[in-house]
Amino acid sequence: NGFSIWTTFGALARLVEEYGTVDCVAGGSSTSFIAFIVESVASSPYLSDCEASPTCTDDERKARESLMYKAALNVALTGILADVEDAITLFQEYWFTLINSGLQELLDSVDPVPAIMAVIQVMSLAQEFVNLEGYIQLFLQSPDIVYHVQDIVEAWTTECAFCGTPYNFKSYLRPG
Repeated sequence: NGFSIWTTFGALARLVEEYGTVDCVAGGSSTSFIAFIVESVASSPYLSDCEASPTCTDDERKARESLMYKAALNVALTGILADVEDAITLFQEYWFTLINSGLQELLDSVDPVPAIMAVIQVMSLAQEFVNLEGYIQLFLQSPDIVYHVQDIVEAWTTECAFCGTPYNFKSYLRPG
């Protein structure tokens, strides 16, 4: 679970090296994620090409499968960071600009709609990791929209401040 998920890939790699392909997975909750990964690796053309080749040995197949598990962290982080890091950095920059431009005063004013629209607009920049539709539904159904917007502003301000300055997405990552 959590940060320990990556140890699972090392364990899977070692199991494959010692005992061969993982044929089945049983369990619940986080095991369903592992089952998905095991099934994805097992269905990889990289492995099926090996099975189809008369010269591919069982040891070679084990080595290929083990390498796929060992490389999972780098593959995942490369994709995640490449796709999301720029979006998060941009979101943080716009968020702090919004906060520092008097958002609270707008929320406290007689007509808080401009502030609410500004929050929605900035959050729309982060659709890769923010459920914008969920927030909009919350706002539309809320008996006290200003309360919800202030709550969200406080939460996102805390989250963005956590990353430090300059905006450092890598502080989300735990070494090791």
